[in-house]
Amino acid sequence: MTMTSPAPSRRTLAKGAAWAAPVLLASTAIPAYAASMCESYRSNFNSGFSLQNPVSGSLWVPGSNRVYNGNDGVPYFYAGTSGGNPEGALIRHTGLISSGDPSNSNLKTGCTYQVSYDISSIASITGADLHPIMTIYMVSPSGAEVAGSRVSYSGTAGVATVQVPVGARSGGIRKQATGRGFSFTAEAGTYRWVAEIWIPHAPNAGRTASGLGYSAPVFTAG
Repeated sequence: MTMTSPAPSRRTLAKGAAWAAPVLLASTAIPAYAASMCESYRSNFNSGFSLQNPVSGSLWVPGSNRVYNGNDGVPYFYAGTSGGNPEGALIRHTGLISSGDPSNSNLKTGCTYQVSYDISSIASITGADLHPIMTIYMVSPSGAEVAGSRVSYSGTAGVATVQVPVGARSGGIRKQATGRGFSFTAEAGTYRWVAEIWIPHAPNAGRTASGLGYSAPVFTAG
């Protein structure tokens, strides 16, 4: 005896189609969601940044090395004092930038970012020819320095990658130069943003170095 299966009814076909439809709709939504993941990020000195003040040497007025609200409406981390020992002093300002899932990280892994920031400099109170040297760079989650990120700045020609014009004190703290930007593709983990400032020596607290600082970095997705 040969047995044959009965043909499916229209009700059975409709029931199967109802289960299949949500799967189809969910799959078509993925490309639009993925395209929106790479978003720009503006860092904030109030979150994830810390200061070693100093790393080495001594400072006449350590409290002068801090975040200031610039006259141009932009916050700057600023070194505003001089060193208390002959070899000068070193301070380190570090920020932690996370990379991973966009729902709980600053950056999205796999996205490419262009990094930008500004540099400010202001003449010393005493007019002394003492200029800090600031070196900025970024370290990847694997511990390697991000290519193209290392740049040094100073008001003295020939001692740094970029010579920064020293602004008049009457103008207050504001942008004096555009930082030398760089780009990178984010990997998962935590990046370290590092600004190391060598502060020259002065024989007493009344003789100060020129101020030098930078604005918080912006990570523009592109």
